Amino acid sequence: MADPLNDIAPEDVRSVLDYEPETGVFRWRFRDDNPAFSRRHAGKVAGSIARNGYVEIPINGKQRRAHRLAFLVMAGYLPTSDIDHIDGDRRNNAWRNLRLATRAQNLWNMRSKASSGFKGVRYHARAKRWVAEIRKGKGPRYIGLFDTPEEAHAAYCAAAQQRDAEFWRAY
Repeated sequence: MADPLNDIAPEDVRSVLDYEPETGVFRWRFRDDNPAFSRRHAGKVAGSIARNGYVEIPINGKQRRAHRLAFLVMAGYLPTSDIDHIDGDRRNNAWRNLRLATRAQNLWNMRSKASSGFKGVRYHARAKRWVAEIRKGKGPRYIGLFDTPEEAHAAYCAAAQQRDAEFWRAY
């Protein structure tokens, strides 16, 4: 199935937006075809932050994610794979902060939402100890039981670095 948001060419973006690769900011361009729009918006930062944390910019009546537009402008095409924000900040669309990734790698680089405060660590109530686990395929892979969440997290970090050194995130 074709992605309905991949129906745009680099020239379409460049005709309405300027992209600053160092900062990742898009600015509206002056448009001869729409002077009223240009008087209000030309030179201003384009887009807004959506609920999911991504910067979205309306083009041709569709909200488009800025990191995908940045890739389109810089590389000349929209990839079918994910585009990962290296620092995990969905608002940072600087070109040096974007890289191609598989879905698994992109998920691997996500920030932790663990209730323990440590990625890959949860409390085991019956054992009254901390469990370190790492995702492998469809389910978790058990690393071990530890007395403190810090020890469990250190074990998680060692396993994570071995698994995917380029995309792993400690937090």
